[in-house]
Amino acid sequence: MVAKRRFDKDDWAKVLRRLKRAKELVEGKPSEDDLDNAVIQAWSSGEYLINACLELKDLPVVRNHTQHVKARELKDLGVLQGDYFDSLEKLQRYRKAAEYLGYDAQKTTHYNRQSVVNCIEDVAALLGEVEALLLQEGLI
Repeated sequence: MVAKRRFDKDDWAKVLRRLKRAKELVEGKPSEDDLDNAVIQAWSSGEYLINACLELKDLPVVRNHTQHVKARELKDLGVLQGDYFDSLEKLQRYRKAAEYLGYDAQKTTHYNRQSVVNCIEDVAALLGEVEALLLQEGLI
């Protein structure tokens, strides 16, 4: 059982801003830097959302960037309706490429605007599910 909830309304507001910013960054013809920043914003939002969902269900949060695996487990448990594994796993790979640049061990990770948009859409759907759970618990 989780001893103390770490969910925080200020953090929730930041996640909403980050996801909104990710969407803005991929509008039109984004630069490579804009795509990188959109990936990082969407990835961090997805990680937070999965941890918030885990915490709501009194499951341990994860800090080892395996939220994509936990997303599948939450779906299998019936907590989440959508399957966010693929998009969260892609964002994890894209994030490494965006942050580590040439020092990323996976030199073959490439992404484009549409693949990032698809991931952002899935994170937005995940946000909707987690928001409903938070509302149900009276946390937002």
